[in-house]
Amino acid sequence: MPKAPVVIHQYGAPMKARLSNGDLVERQDSIYVPTYKAVFPCLEYDNHFIYYKHQMGSTLMCTCGSPAAAFGYEAYKRYCSYIAEKVLGCVAHLQGGKHGDGSS
Repeated sequence: MPKAPVVIHQYGAPMKARLSNGDLVERQDSIYVPTYKAVFPCLEYDNHFIYYKHQMGSTLMCTCGSPAAAFGYEAYKRYCSYIAEKVLGCVAHLQGGKHGDGSS
């Protein structure tokens, strides 16, 4: 049975979050994604943010515990006012309307 994601509880617009392993991650406006060899803007969420994890497995994560990914314009246009070819967003939020911790 798969392990449940570790949920990081943050409220307001956090600029930093401490992961369950003790690592500190910071909010960034954009992140370089090596597999695309490009920099993508991150969707802005009030209580969570996207970060790059330097480990095996999913390397883009949301502080809600969900993986993050690059999405095209159709998937995220309702959440942002800028236009870009792709943007990084929380998979749980973009697919189900809520983050991994149940917040929206």
